[in-house]
Amino acid sequence: MKLRTLIFGSLVLVSVLPVGILAYWVQQTNIDNEFNVVENQHKVIARNLTIALERYAKDTRSAFRLAVQNLQNPGKIKELAQHLGELHFRHICSVDSSGKIQKYQCALICPADQQFPKSVLLSLKDTIQAAASKKGEILFSKIVHNPIGNPAIYLVKKMANGNNAIGELEPTYFIKLQKAVAFGIKGHAAIVDQTGRVIAHPLPGWVKSMKNLSAVSVVQKMINGESGVTRFYSPAVKADMVAGYNVVPGVGWGVMVPQPESEIYLYADSVSKAILAIAIFGVFIAALLSWWLSGMLSKPMQLLSKAAYSVAEGNLSTRVVSFTKLGLSELLELEKSFNQMIANVVSKNTELEKLSHDAIRSSKYKSEFISSMNHELRTPMNSVLGFAQMLELGTEEPLSEAQKSSVEHIIRNGNHLLELINHMLDFNKIEIGELPIDIEDVQAREIIDASLYLNQARASQEGIEIIDQTIDEDLPLLSTDRTRLIQVLLNLLSNAVKYNREHGKVTLSCQRKATQMLRISVTDTGMGIPLEKQEELFNPFERLGRELGQIDGTGIGLSITKKIIELMGGLIGFESQHGKGSTFWVEVPLSRDQSLNENTTGARDTASQKAGSKTDNAPACTILYIEDNPENVILMDAIISKLDNVRMVTAYNATLGFDIATSKKPDLILMDINLPGMNGIQALKLLLRTEATRDIPVIAITSNNTPRDIDAGLRAGFKAYITKPIKVPEFIRTIKKFIDDINNSQ
Repeated sequence: MKLRTLIFGSLVLVSVLPVGILAYWVQQTNIDNEFNVVENQHKVIARNLTIALERYAKDTRSAFRLAVQNLQNPGKIKELAQHLGELHFRHICSVDSSGKIQKYQCALICPADQQFPKSVLLSLKDTIQAAASKKGEILFSKIVHNPIGNPAIYLVKKMANGNNAIGELEPTYFIKLQKAVAFGIKGHAAIVDQTGRVIAHPLPGWVKSMKNLSAVSVVQKMINGESGVTRFYSPAVKADMVAGYNVVPGVGWGVMVPQPESEIYLYADSVSKAILAIAIFGVFIAALLSWWLSGMLSKPMQLLSKAAYSVAEGNLSTRVVSFTKLGLSELLELEKSFNQMIANVVSKNTELEKLSHDAIRSSKYKSEFISSMNHELRTPMNSVLGFAQMLELGTEEPLSEAQKSSVEHIIRNGNHLLELINHMLDFNKIEIGELPIDIEDVQAREIIDASLYLNQARASQEGIEIIDQTIDEDLPLLSTDRTRLIQVLLNLLSNAVKYNREHGKVTLSCQRKATQMLRISVTDTGMGIPLEKQEELFNPFERLGRELGQIDGTGIGLSITKKIIELMGGLIGFESQHGKGSTFWVEVPLSRDQSLNENTTGARDTASQKAGSKTDNAPACTILYIEDNPENVILMDAIISKLDNVRMVTAYNATLGFDIATSKKPDLILMDINLPGMNGIQALKLLLRTEATRDIPVIAITSNNTPRDIDAGLRAGFKAYITKPIKVPEFIRTIKKFIDDINNSQ
C-alpha cells in the first residue's frame, strides 16, 4: 500500500465519524426544538383569539344592556338597531313568565310572533334560573338551536319588573374568527361553548349540529378553566394533535389551536434532510482535504528528488525545508546533510549579495535625496526671486505697505531657502561632526512665537487650527542655540500640520521638568504612527506616506532634529497612538540666570493684517490659480494685481480647482504640477475631458524643470510651461498675450 493511500484512508475515517455523530445529534435536537417553537406559537395564537372573544363578549353585553334599558322606547337611540346588527344580534325581547313578548328591539330581524318560542325557553331554562339568582347580571347561554334550527347563543338578564330580557346572538363572529386562523396543511382553530359544544370549527357539519366534544381531553381542560399546551387525538382530523388552548374569562368559551404532529415531524424531517445534505457535503470536502493533506505529507520524498536534481544543475540556492514538520529522524538527518553540503558555497555568495544590496540602497537614498531637494529648493526660490523682481518693477518712491509686505516675504522665503539648504549641509556636517552650535540665553517666549508665526500660513492653508497653550504662561530663559531651536520647532510643527487630518488641531504646550529642563510638546490629531514604523522614525530618509507618495519632504528632518537637540544638550521623544495622533517633545536646558527673563509681547503681524483689500470694477478676465504653497499664492496675487481688469481665484488642491473651474468657468487657469492628491497632469486630463472646461487654456507653473518634464507637460496639453523661479516681466508678457487672445476671441 502506498503511503499516500494509507494516510488518506485514516484521515477520511477520522473526518467522517464526527460529522456523522453531529448530524444525528442535530436531527434529534431539531425535532424537539421544532415542537417547542410550534407549541409556543399555538399558545400565543390561542391567547390572542381569547382576547378577541373577551372583547366581543364585553361589546355585546354593553349593547344588550343599552337595548334593554330602552325597550320602552325602541326608537329613542338612533342607529341602535344597526349597531346591534353589526354585533350579529337577531333581536332582543322582554319576555314575561308566561312566555309572552312584552317589548322587543329589532336588530337583524324582528320576532316572528308575540309568543317567545317554548323550545328555546326550555333550552335556556338553566340560564334563566341562573340570571334570576344574579339579578342585574347578563349571562351567556350555551350554544342552542334557535326556532329555525340554526345554532345561536342567547344573552339573558333578569329585569326589575320580573320579566326576562333575552337577546339572540348569531355565532357569525365566532366563525369568522375561526376561519382567519389556518396554517400548515390541517392546522386550524376551534371554539367551543362552556359545555364543550362546537361554536366554530373547520367542519361545517359539526357547527350545524353543535358537535359535543366534551369527551376530548383538551376540551375537558378548557371546561375546567385551564389554559396551556397539550397533545391529544382529534376525531375530526383522525390524527394526534398538538394544541394551544385558552378560556375566555367570565364567559367560559374555550379556544384551541391544534395542528397534526405529523406536519411538525414532516417539517423537522425536511430540515434534517438539509442538515444531512450539508453533512454529506462536509464529508466530501473532508475527503478532498484529506487527499490534499496526504499528498502534502508524502511530498517530502518528491521534494528531495527535485532538490537533488536542482543542485546537480548548479542551482546552489536550493534548500530542503519540508522534512522538519514531519519529525522523522531519518528524513531530518538527510535534510541536514543535504543542506550542509551547499552551505559553505552559498555563504560567500550571500555575503556578496548583501554588499551589493547595501550599495544599491545607499545609491537609492542619495538619488531620492537629490530628487527631493531639487523640488524643495526651487519652490521657495520662486517666492524669493519673484518678490525681488516685484520690487524691481516698482517706482523710486518710498515703499508702500504692500511693498513692505513683499519685502517681508522676500526675507521669509530667503530664510526658508536657507533652511532647506542648511538641512542638506547640516546632515553632512552632523555626519562628520562639524555642525556649529552657538549656546546663549534666549527667551522661550521669543522662540515659540517665532516658530508659531512661521507655521501659521501653512496651517491656515491646510485648514489646521494651531492652539498655543503657553500664551498666558511666564516662560523661562533657555540655554540653547536660538536659530537651531527654532529650526527644531519649525520641523515638529510642520510635521504636525503635514501629517494631520482634515480640519485637525495642533497644540503647543510647555512643562518645566525637575531636571532643569523645559519640555516643549507639539501634539497633533493626525493619523498617528504605526507601531512597526516607530523604531525607524529618526532614521534618515524615513517618512510616513512615502510608499504611496502621499507626503512630500526629504525624510531627513527628524534625523537632523534629533542630532541638533542632542548637540544642544537636550532630549527628543514622542508618544503616538495609531489612528488618534502623536505628541513630539523636546527638552531644552534652562538658563542658570533667570533674572534676565522678561515677558515681552511682540506684535504678531500677519500678511492678512497688512494686506489691504482691493476693489476693482467687474473684471474682464478671471484667472484660476491652483497652487498648494501659500507663499506662491501671495506672490501670484501680487503679480496679477499689476494687471488691469484681471481677477484671480485660488484653489489649494486640484480637486477644489476642478470644482471652481466647472462652476465659475475662468478665462485662464494657472496650475502647479506637484499638488497633493490629484497632481497637475491628472487634473489637466480631467479638465480636457470635461465639456465645460475643455476650451479653457491651462498654463503649468512648476519646479519640474528638466527637458523631459517640459516635453511631457506640453504633450499632455498645457498651453505654456513656466518653470520656477519665474521671471516676472516675461511671465506678465505671457499672461497678457493669453488675455489678449481671449479678449480677441470673444
